Amino acid sequence: MNRGNRFAVFFSNLFNTAGITDARLQLFCRFVIATLTAANIGGILDAVLTPLNTAYLNYFGDSKEKTVNKAIKESSTAGLNTVVKKFADAVRQKHHLIASIYPEGSMEYIEFFPSGLSAFGHLTRGTILEVANQFSVTAEKYKAALGGVPFAAIFSGYNTSIIAALGIQTDKKGKAKTINSEVITMRAPVEDALMAVMFKIGSLYGPNWDKCMSFFDFSLLNAAHHTKGTTASGSLTLLGKSNCLEVPILNTTIFLLKNPNIVPLYYYLSSVKNGVMVGIEIEIKPNTNYVAPYNEFGTTAGLFLNVKNKTDYTVNWEIHID
Repeated sequence: MNRGNRFAVFFSNLFNTAGITDARLQLFCRFVIATLTAANIGGILDAVLTPLNTAYLNYFGDSKEKTVNKAIKESSTAGLNTVVKKFADAVRQKHHLIASIYPEGSMEYIEFFPSGLSAFGHLTRGTILEVANQFSVTAEKYKAALGGVPFAAIFSGYNTSIIAALGIQTDKKGKAKTINSEVITMRAPVEDALMAVMFKIGSLYGPNWDKCMSFFDFSLLNAAHHTKGTTASGSLTLLGKSNCLEVPILNTTIFLLKNPNIVPLYYYLSSVKNGVMVGIEIEIKPNTNYVAPYNEFGTTAGLFLNVKNKTDYTVNWEIHID
């Protein structure tokens, strides 16, 4: 390797690798931001701390929405699936009526069921629009013998609903795809800001490499990180609250707080199990995972982590600590 190549490798982006997931990078960033903030006496680290904070908020603020957008896509798909199922059920319910007037094998029957009745049990996003439209047109054509306008209206209604549901799903998929593309683009500034921090710390404190390394915990980027520590989970009924861990926590603890529900969850610290809140509570948005260091709870008196449900729903919660 020539000197130019060695120089390029030395200054290359260490964080641009598929092995470093968003969750690990977020955890690493929060550690770095905390150590920089603590050492930023007189603003000596402002030049790298401010860009890192900005890049972190721009990227991970939006990345929290990725799970929400996934939920939007899934809910729109569920909406389409519901309409398609109702349409197929309506076809099966009217099959006996149609077959009693237009026997199986007749021209009219084939117009209704060109691939047989069983085809309505295997409808897909790619076929449903054509099938629903064809059935609606046929129902209108033969409505006089099958119950008149009310019969035809059933299937014209489903045809309209399916068109609308497909439109909603397509719109949501496009929206989520756009947002995810933007988020991927926005990760680069986070990685660049972290590299700038590393060079700044090296220039300030090298060759005291132990002090330099104290600003970073590279083990947080390793895949094995997620197999260590403690995981706890549970559920809460309406307006319920619960202690999350049986053992006291340390003021160096970093929490992964999870909310798999459609409503917010609230985590807070107390000085005793299931005690009153000390410091501040952290709201976790629906369908979101959030990394929070101990100091984000705004207290040094908290020994136990608690979770609260402020809604009438039964909710699930999960946390992980290292």
